Amino acid sequence: TTQIIDALVDAEIVPQENQLKDKIEEKNVSISGMGQVKQSLTSLKTILGGLDGKNGLSVSSSGSSVGVTISDPALAKEFSHDVTVTQLAKAQTLVFDSFASDSVDLGAGSLVFSFGSWSSSTFTADSSISAKTVTISSSTSTLVGIRDAVNDANIGVKASIIQKTSSNFALVFQSSTGASKEMRIVATETSAGSGLAGIGFSTFNGSKETVPGADANFTVDGIAIVRESNKISDIQSGVELELKSTTSSAEKVSSKWSSDEALAVLKDYVSNMNSVTASLGELTKRDADGDGDGPLAGDALISTVMRKLKSITTDPIVGYGANSIYLSNFGVRTERDGTLKIDEDQFKKTFDSDPVSFSALVSSRASSTSALVSATVSGSTYVPGAYSFAISSGTAKLSGTTMLGSSGTYYLTTGDAAGVTAKVSSGSPSATIYLGRSLIDTVSNYMDTLLKTNGDLDLKVKNMNDDLSDLNLESTSLTKQMESLRERYQKRFGAMEAAVSQLKDTGEYLTSFMDSWTAGLKK
Repeated sequence: TTQIIDALVDAEIVPQENQLKDKIEEKNVSISGMGQVKQSLTSLKTILGGLDGKNGLSVSSSGSSVGVTISDPALAKEFSHDVTVTQLAKAQTLVFDSFASDSVDLGAGSLVFSFGSWSSSTFTADSSISAKTVTISSSTSTLVGIRDAVNDANIGVKASIIQKTSSNFALVFQSSTGASKEMRIVATETSAGSGLAGIGFSTFNGSKETVPGADANFTVDGIAIVRESNKISDIQSGVELELKSTTSSAEKVSSKWSSDEALAVLKDYVSNMNSVTASLGELTKRDADGDGDGPLAGDALISTVMRKLKSITTDPIVGYGANSIYLSNFGVRTERDGTLKIDEDQFKKTFDSDPVSFSALVSSRASSTSALVSATVSGSTYVPGAYSFAISSGTAKLSGTTMLGSSGTYYLTTGDAAGVTAKVSSGSPSATIYLGRSLIDTVSNYMDTLLKTNGDLDLKVKNMNDDLSDLNLESTSLTKQMESLRERYQKRFGAMEAAVSQLKDTGEYLTSFMDSWTAGLKK
C-alpha cells in the first residue's frame, strides 16, 4: 500500500515539483548573473575614473624650487616658462607665551580680528576684508578653548598651542599668506584683568610677531610678478605653480604632449570596454554550440545596456569646438565580433596633428570663443553643445535664455545649460560657449544611472527576488499539497484495507461455519 501511495503521489506532484525546481534554479542563476553585471559595471566605472583627465600632457620643472601640476586638464596646454623666485609669501605669526599650562583660564570676552598690513607701527586695514569677531565664552576661555574657538570660526586664522618648556605654553595665531593679510587683534574682557587682554595685538609689538606677512615675489620670463600665495594658478590656464624656495637662477617649468601616454590611456579604455562587453555577451548568449544559454539570455535590460555602450563608442562627441569629434578619429575601429581595436598609426597621426582634441575623450569642459568671457560648468545634467552668449543692457543671455547673476558673473541652474557660469572681464562681449562632456564622463554617468539605488539594475534584481519569493512560496504550497494528497490516499487505502480485512474475517467465519455445519451433517 505504501508503495502504491508513493507512486500515485509522485505521479501527480513530482512533475510540478521538478518544474518549480527548474524555475527556482533558473531564477537564482539569473540573479547571480545580474550580480556579475553590477560587478563588471562598477569595476568599469572605477577604472574609467582613474583615466579621467589623463590627456597625454605632462609637466616638469628643471629644479626643486618651483613645483608644477596640472589643475585642470581641460584647459592646460603646452608651455615653457623661466621662473625666478626672490621671495616666498609668508603668513604673519603671532606668539603669546608664558602660560603655565594649556588649561589656564583667561576669562570670557571677545577677539576682533582685522586684516591688513603693519608699517612703522601703523596698521592699514584691507577694506576688502571685513573684521571678524570670535566670541570667547566662559566654557571656552582656556588656552585650548580659545584655540578651538578661533579655528572653528573659520576666519582665515590658524590657532595652535606649542609647549615651549614644561611650564611655558604658547598660543600661536597664524594668518593667511600675504603682506595684506597681517592681523590686528582687539581683545575685550568681560571681567577686567581676567587675562584675555594679554592676547591682544591692537598696537604693534615686535616681541609677539615672530614672522611678518609677506607677498611672493617672482618673475616669469623676466616679468616681475607679486602674489599673496605661494600657489599660483593664474599664470598658465589649467596649471598650478608652487613656489617652494627662492632660486639662485631661473628654473624652467614646461609641459609637453606625449602621444605614448595618451595611447596608453586609450588602450586602457578599449581593453576595459572590450572586457565588459565580452562579459555581458557571455551572460546573454544564446545556445549555438550546445553549451547552453547564458543566465541572462534574452534579458531586455542587459541587451539595452550593450546597445547603449556600443552607441556611445560611435556617437559624436560635441562641445569641443565647431566640429564633432569621433572615437574613430583616433583610430578606434569596431571589429566584426563587436570588439574595439586601435589603429596605432592612425592614432599617432591624429594626436600629433591635434593633441588638444584628445581631451574630448578624457576631460569634460566649458570653453569660450572670446578672451573677454570665461566659462565653467558643474554637474552632469547639462546638454553638450554650442551656446551663443550675449549681453545687452546689463542682461546676459545664453542661447536666448536669460541668465541669473550680475556684475560680470552670470549663471544658469536649469535648462539645457544648467550648471554653466560665465564671467565677463570687461565690456559687453558676445561669444560662443561650448559645453563638452568627455567620452569617459558619458560612460561613467551612464554607469551611475544603472548602478544608483533603485536604478534599473536594482529594480531588475528586486523583481527577480520577488519572483523567487513567489516560486519558493509555490514550492512550499506544493509540499503541503503533497502531504495533503498523501494523507487522503492513506485514508482511502486504510479504509479499503479495513473493508478487505472485514470481508476476509467474514469469509473465514463462513468457512468455519460451513465446516462445522458439514461436520454436523455427517453425524
